[in-house]
Amino acid sequence: LDFNDIVASFNKLEEEAMIVSSSHNEVCLVLSTTSVQGREVTDSFGGSLIGVPLPDITKIHSGTIDEVLSKGWSVPFSQEQAPKNS
Repeated sequence: LDFNDIVASFNKLEEEAMIVSSSHNEVCLVLSTTSVQGREVTDSFGGSLIGVPLPDITKIHSGTIDEVLSKGWSVPFSQEQAPKNS
């Protein structure tokens, strides 16, 4: 994988991405994108590109962190509702 190809796939300029690590067969970089674009671009590379979300911790309220770390908190379960018949 080439750094420039990856960055271009996200419609970004080289200055908008940062190389964290690079070797002859791996490149690790950080750039800003949406979850939808991230999924689309990683899928377009056919499994040779892996995206890992890095949330902006400065935008997470400290109360949220306290709540999630509490013993009583569990991952919310989401279930799709069946459409109501009119």
